Amino acid sequence: MAYENSQPSKFIIGYGLSGGFGGIQSYMVVEAYSYEDAESMARLRSVEEYESHVGSGGLREVDEIMEDDDVDEQEAEIIYRDEMESWLDYSTEEYTEERYKEIEENYGF
Repeated sequence: MAYENSQPSKFIIGYGLSGGFGGIQSYMVVEAYSYEDAESMARLRSVEEYESHVGSGGLREVDEIMEDDDVDEQEAEIIYRDEMESWLDYSTEEYTEERYKEIEENYGF
């Protein structure tokens, strides 16, 4: 779904971490000029969520990866990014009042 608007549109983004973290747990309404821009916002929120949990729940820091896997910092950063990508969970959809109310009832905003 690639399109670009001259005026921003509303989207509902969801973000969280998969696995034992429960998947998408947070939602928000954003304005963006394209679906791709809104999706980037959702991914960024998911990355921020990941980074807030690094060091706990099995999410390893770069230093920890270096020690555990006996690799240098550059390799550890690649592993860190790969591990992070495997945990990210996010979604993007066009805003509708009906969908907004459904999410608000189930998750809150």
